[in-house]
Amino acid sequence: MTDDEQTRHQAGTTDDEQTRHQAGTTDDDVTLAEFTDLMRAQESGAGILATLADAVRHPRPDLPIVDLGCGTGLGTLRLAGSFPHHRMVAVEKSAAMRAVLFSRIAYDESLRQRITVLPGDLFTADLPGVWGAAVAVHLVCQLAPAQRADLWRLLAGHLAPGAPAVVDRHYGSTATMRVEERLACRTTVGDCTYERWFACAPADHESITYTDTYRVLRHGRILDERSVSRRSWIATEDDVIAEAGQAGLTVAWTTGEFLALTVEEGRLTHPGAGG
Repeated sequence: MTDDEQTRHQAGTTDDEQTRHQAGTTDDDVTLAEFTDLMRAQESGAGILATLADAVRHPRPDLPIVDLGCGTGLGTLRLAGSFPHHRMVAVEKSAAMRAVLFSRIAYDESLRQRITVLPGDLFTADLPGVWGAAVAVHLVCQLAPAQRADLWRLLAGHLAPGAPAVVDRHYGSTATMRVEERLACRTTVGDCTYERWFACAPADHESITYTDTYRVLRHGRILDERSVSRRSWIATEDDVIAEAGQAGLTVAWTTGEFLALTVEEGRLTHPGAGG
């Protein structure tokens, strides 16, 4: 084994993965699935997810709660715990993220009976017909304006009368925001130290590029280092409310962290019942 092969072996990467890394096509979702919850637990615990169920309030008991872009499933499980008689549909395009979610529910028979996990995103997944509630946490900022319009139409087309669609109120920062790389979080597991370094810069007049670099160190030596760059689209709450209104959604209530939307009376456009 050459020195370069030994280095890749220690970092857990194959020749093919190294080639993709050099081409800038590594699986960012794998990196995020590995580190996101570890860093979240250190930085903020449950964070805004702690109040998610309160924001949903009273979902329709006879219809599923749909979690769009559920990630590793922390929010899904909090909702399942708060609404123990409801069915859940968790939608996530990343197989790596779904793997973490499955590890959470695999050994709990009740959760396995109630939570349906669907591959795909909100535009490609095999979604149920009418929903008792929907949640989308940290999703709106990932969507370009045209995609946001599709999201609002999707919600308007699936929500039951009075059912809420809950989105977080973190729509992105200003398009001029720039942060030089800084240490955002450090935590330990055993004798390894895990770090997240954060930077961001404007991509254009309506979006920002965020870069997270994750480092794994043991006794001061870097064992692994990976960077993930993502684009965040900028919107104000006024933008969101206006866009949603064009699709037939109106503001039902707000909390400190969340905005709840419902379908305007007389504008229900359900594609059909189903579960």
